Amino acid sequence: LEEIRFGPFQRIGMVLHTPLACQVLFFSLLHATQTSGGLLSETMVDEALQLIILALEDGQRGAVAREIGGGDSGGRTTDRGGLWQYALQQGYPVGRTSPMNLLGLVLTLGLKPEMKPWKSKLDHIYQLFRKGGPRIVSCIDDYYANLEATPMGSRVLKTAQDEARAAERKKQAAKARQAAIMADFANQQQNFMSQFGEEFDDLSDDDDGDAAYAADTQPAASADEKGKATDTSRIHRPLWSAPTGACIVCQEECDSFKPYGMLALVQANRAERTAPLSDATHVVNILRLPGGLDVHIPAADGTEPQSPGDVTAALPTKDAATAGQAQS
Repeated sequence: LEEIRFGPFQRIGMVLHTPLACQVLFFSLLHATQTSGGLLSETMVDEALQLIILALEDGQRGAVAREIGGGDSGGRTTDRGGLWQYALQQGYPVGRTSPMNLLGLVLTLGLKPEMKPWKSKLDHIYQLFRKGGPRIVSCIDDYYANLEATPMGSRVLKTAQDEARAAERKKQAAKARQAAIMADFANQQQNFMSQFGEEFDDLSDDDDGDAAYAADTQPAASADEKGKATDTSRIHRPLWSAPTGACIVCQEECDSFKPYGMLALVQANRAERTAPLSDATHVVNILRLPGGLDVHIPAADGTEPQSPGDVTAALPTKDAATAGQAQS
């Protein structure tokens, strides 16, 4: 995260170090992870965790760090203010249980199985929270100690530790398999070149000789042909430029005159739109959306592209269609 050293936005990071920001982050995570039916709002979880990371990263440097205070100074670590302070001090009501703060909510989410996709982010947030001073470090250690003292909590922690060790073993095994495959591939390539390298050298020499012979025997172009060759109006210029360079599949040089293969990953998107269906305005706006939101590219004559609103305005309305049927 780059530090803003001067200008009007030098203190913009303080927005995330206010009591209101802490409250917004808490309830965003709470409502995103406690939805009906066990469905998580992945977008809200991503955004809330990312904002916490930005706040804790930005709070360690520059004008924001100087304003919230604390940190390492003179070989002594003091408690930081800002989001570190409010994540401990501010408690919010959660049902009939005792109030919960932002730090407790983040620590609790890290133990839930459905939060596995965000485990790396949560672990990073824990490390950033530990840089907030001895008080917050003591609170984190006490939380895990109290959790381990209970039978259910100890099972949860043991399961989380076993899963972390299993994931690390899988990662190491995957790296070992990859290294073995690359070593085997390099060995096979070296054996192949040692057996057939001379034949490839002979083929390249023959190709150079054929190209030189074709250049010597090619007849000179006439004046008409030279004029046609320089006629730029006959050159086709496509609207989109084709990708060029070495193909990652066949390792051949490709340009606009050769087919070019591109690899893509297509996966399902679970991002959902939430709207108050009791509000007629929101429902009407959803029903009036066009079938696609793509913007058309301009034609060759330079006409302006159509926006989704223009496409919707051009569609005949129900009254116009009824009037057309009556006239016919």
